[in-house]
Amino acid sequence: EGCCSNPPCRHTHPEVC
Repeated sequence: EGCCSNPPCRHTHPEVC
């Protein structure tokens, strides 16, 4: 859920995960 489960967002904001 959130940025971590959205591949494009996760790639853009890896620090979130």
